[in-house]
Amino acid sequence: MTTIRELATEILTEANGDRIEGERLFRKRLDNDPELYTQIVEPLITQAIHDAMLTAAREVNATLRASVYGRVVEPMKPGQKTQPSASLARGSKVVAEGLLAFIMQSGKKLGDSTKEEITEDAKNRAKRGGTLIADAKWMLAIAERLKAGQIVRDALSASQVERIAVKFGKKS
Repeated sequence: MTTIRELATEILTEANGDRIEGERLFRKRLDNDPELYTQIVEPLITQAIHDAMLTAAREVNATLRASVYGRVVEPMKPGQKTQPSASLARGSKVVAEGLLAFIMQSGKKLGDSTKEEITEDAKNRAKRGGTLIADAKWMLAIAERLKAGQIVRDALSASQVERIAVKFGKKS
C-alpha cells in the first residue's frame, strides 16, 4: 500500500522539486487511477469520520453532563420525533431545579434548607478550606437573603439562586 507521503516524495522527485508542478502531477495521477485514489483517500475519509465522531461525542457528552450538573440542556428541535432518554429527562428536572438541587453536607437539598442550615453548612465548608471556601461564599450570600427559619425555595426561584451563586463565585 502506498502512503500519501511516499507518493508525494515520488511525484516531487518526478517534478524536480517543483511543489506546484508536483501538486498538479499528484492530482493527475489520482484522477487517472481510481484504485490509487481509493487507496490514498479512504484512510483520510476514515480519519475524518473518526474525528467528526469524537467531536460529536464530546459535545453530546458535555450536554448530558451539563444536564446532570444543573446547566442548560438544549431543547428538542422543532419537528424532532424522538423523545429524550430517561436519563436526559431526569437531567432536565435537575436543570429546572438548578442549585436548589445542590446537596448540602447534611444530605438535604439546598432548596429544602433553612437560613440557619445553610449558614451552618457554609461555616463548616469554610473551616475545611480549599475549594469549599468558594461554596461557602455563595451559600452565605443566599442565606443572607432569607429570614430566620425561611426555606430557600419558598423565598427564591432557581434562577435567583443561580444568579446569586454565580455572582459570589460559583462556577456555572
